Amino acid sequence: MNLAFDSLSADAIQWGGALGWGGLAAAPWPTWIKLVVGVLVIDLLQYALHVAAHYVPWWWRLHKIHHSDTSMDASTAIRHHPLELLVNAFVLVFLFAAGGMPLFAILLYAALQQVHALFCHANLGLPPAVDRWLRQVLITPDMHAVHHSIRMDEGNSNFGMVFPWWDRLFRSYCAQPAQGHQAMRMGIAELAAGPRLSLLDLLWLPFWKVGQAWAQTVPKSTGRRSPNKRR
Repeated sequence: MNLAFDSLSADAIQWGGALGWGGLAAAPWPTWIKLVVGVLVIDLLQYALHVAAHYVPWWWRLHKIHHSDTSMDASTAIRHHPLELLVNAFVLVFLFAAGGMPLFAILLYAALQQVHALFCHANLGLPPAVDRWLRQVLITPDMHAVHHSIRMDEGNSNFGMVFPWWDRLFRSYCAQPAQGHQAMRMGIAELAAGPRLSLLDLLWLPFWKVGQAWAQTVPKSTGRRSPNKRR
């Protein structure tokens, strides 16, 4: 695996060099500016990859494992198909190398994203005023919960990873689910009427067709929060 990534990185660096520039790392800017720009660029790339994972059919077959959870909590952050992680890693390594992304920006963003992923998937109800303020600078649990809606018009929104600005800029922002957070259902409609899937089922899910009967109904249960977290 390391050999594959090293080879890919070398090819990407050569490609970037052929364009006649050394990338962000070689820019004559102060380190803190390259750090800020690097983190923002990486977050934008993550946004773009997330959009692709929803609209490229084969990619969605992998990514929908993440959306198969019918209730969201911090564990949802790590519910990803291994092949999706591999695809994303290869694409990002190529883009980072070709763009001359500073290593310190990559490491900072990786740490920030890991912590934030647990936060934005948490079964956490922030006070409305706090949520409205915080989502100006970070994706909040309520904002990201809309992305996990069983309704695809809501699920195909709020693609951002850490910062909320790209969704507003590219008009993929949805402030609240149509039925409110308590009534909103999560998961994948085609899986709604089927049995609970095991780990092995989830690993095989991208490679088999779901029965037509499963696509006819959606679950009657499930809000994201327990009753004691109602507002």
